[in-house]
Amino acid sequence: MGILFRPRWSAGAITDVKFKSSLLSGKVEAPPIIIDESTESLLLNLVAYESAAALDQLWVSSYILFMDSLIDDAEDVEELRSNGIIINYLGADQKIARLFNDDTRRKKHVAEIFFYKTVVA
Repeated sequence: MGILFRPRWSAGAITDVKFKSSLLSGKVEAPPIIIDESTESLLLNLVAYESAAALDQLWVSSYILFMDSLIDDAEDVEELRSNGIIINYLGADQKIARLFNDDTRRKKHVAEIFFYKTVVA
């Protein structure tokens, strides 16, 4: 039992995450994300843009927080990788765990308008 992770190949955007629950389990369907050496700077720049543009919805920031809620360590990354959610071109799974876990300033900034609250609550 527990939560199953499946890639959502038909998603229109990286933020197009679906959660389905049943009596004994749940299923998270998320678009695959390719993570390589450019991913961290890309995500940080998108978060900076969202903040500077004063957007109503912080889609990228919320996605990062959502991934952080799923990932605590390399084992969590391995689970998402083995289920096709993460495509790792960065190297060690621990690097990806650090990518989503390290920036607490970003987390404080977005916590109030977290787009995925209903998925992870």
